[in-house]
Amino acid sequence: MARWRVYLKVFDDDGVYQDDYQEVTSDVVAIGNPSQAIDNNDFNVGIIRNNGFQLTLRNDHGHYSDVDSLQSIFRFSRKNVLVKITWDFRNYDLICGFFTCGTEPLGGEYTVFEGLINEVTTTANIITQQAIFSVLGYDSLIDSIEVPYSSISNGDLFSSLIKDCIDQSPFNALISVDASNITPGTDLAADDVTSYENAVVGDVLPDLLLAANSVLYVKDNTAYVTDRTASATSQFTFYGQGTNSGIENIINIPKFRDGMNRVFNYWTWADTTTRSRDTTSIDKYGIRKKEMKLAIINDGSTSKIQSILDANKTEFAFPKIELELETPIWYDVLALNILDKVNIDYPTLYFPYDGGDLPRYGLTIYDGAARYPFEQWALTIDVSTDFKIMSKKIDTKKQTITFGLREA
Repeated sequence: MARWRVYLKVFDDDGVYQDDYQEVTSDVVAIGNPSQAIDNNDFNVGIIRNNGFQLTLRNDHGHYSDVDSLQSIFRFSRKNVLVKITWDFRNYDLICGFFTCGTEPLGGEYTVFEGLINEVTTTANIITQQAIFSVLGYDSLIDSIEVPYSSISNGDLFSSLIKDCIDQSPFNALISVDASNITPGTDLAADDVTSYENAVVGDVLPDLLLAANSVLYVKDNTAYVTDRTASATSQFTFYGQGTNSGIENIINIPKFRDGMNRVFNYWTWADTTTRSRDTTSIDKYGIRKKEMKLAIINDGSTSKIQSILDANKTEFAFPKIELELETPIWYDVLALNILDKVNIDYPTLYFPYDGGDLPRYGLTIYDGAARYPFEQWALTIDVSTDFKIMSKKIDTKKQTITFGLREA
């Protein structure tokens, strides 16, 4: 069951996107694993990572050759051609009159990924007659945009700088950019923007987001900049095999960390004496230092520096559980997004000490008549612990999603 479909939206002869996508599923040889992540460096913070994968198409007919080929569907350029990947629970269409209503799940196509072809790494295999495209997320466009230096000035808030940087073509031609969706956790005025002259947005945005204690992500073709706060309510609960509260949907928890890799309790600003420290964390874990320096903030702006350092210290002073969780693909988990709050009900399984019946409170005689049962594993996660989604990676072959979660 289940099928993947691939669609391309190409340019016309004048370099304008055609109105509709065209399906190329019949030519697909392999689809890589789309992924999306924020703060996905295990030992750092405030870094944007592009999501992407490889798409391999048969090309013995020449349909995916470069624009100088008469057989090619690409008339203007292969670079930035739009790519859409969908998933459907059903691997065949339901035809009215040929199935029994109520006995067949309806399914339906769900858009899993939208992005564009990166022409730079496109390759063709002469022997196998295949075209291999590198497909990146829309956020990759910021690496090809120059900072609009003439439109920014000293005194601009971080939110204004971020909007000016991303509200440019070609990014804003594909992604909606609205000031109401740019709400950084720390929104201060820049002192000196001269370092942004002749700079690329992709180079300055990570530091700017770090100063603003925020992350940028694209959802439903809209750009969002927010702090790292999880959604107000839980969007989903994952269940392990030991729970009695729901149907098991956890395949594996391949990685589990106590969060010490991202603990920073001693924040400093280079070339100044300003610092922000959490004494309780330092007493328990020792000093774990993180130094910052931003050219847009003058060293003499002590109050601004202190606000930036304090905001980051609050987020990272104490360890928060981080784990990866693998679950089967289904519509409700596909709908989960970055920073959504989720819960995990993962109790351990028990088995009796002597191989007999499992002793139960209120039904078993204590003091020698029964023994406490053995736990099958040490890892347990209480359903009351809130987590937020920091990354998700889809395995198109295994039909699974692996979520990167951090304690909220």
